[in-house]
Amino acid sequence: DHRDLHSFPTRRSSDLIGLYYLSTNFVQASGCAVPATVMSVLRQGILLIPFLYLFHGLMGLSGIAAAHTAADILSVAVSMLLLFRQYRMLVKKVEEQSGD
Repeated sequence: DHRDLHSFPTRRSSDLIGLYYLSTNFVQASGCAVPATVMSVLRQGILLIPFLYLFHGLMGLSGIAAAHTAADILSVAVSMLLLFRQYRMLVKKVEEQSGD
């Protein structure tokens, strides 16, 4: 039944994707190309492809929607952690420069 696909919180996870893009852009703009590249590939490559196989095997067709949701939520969490780490590093760098 196609209604099963709509029972997952896909809309809620899609609301969080803005934070993912914000984090990726911030890390890239702060001069960290490698972490920004990893973050860019994280959602659609590193997480989604294995999740599609895993969740489809566990849940059937409904697992495809669940895989997208899981990849979105986990990529937002990882990107926010990297965002805060990069932000703290930049604040520390500014404080060191102003203390000189």
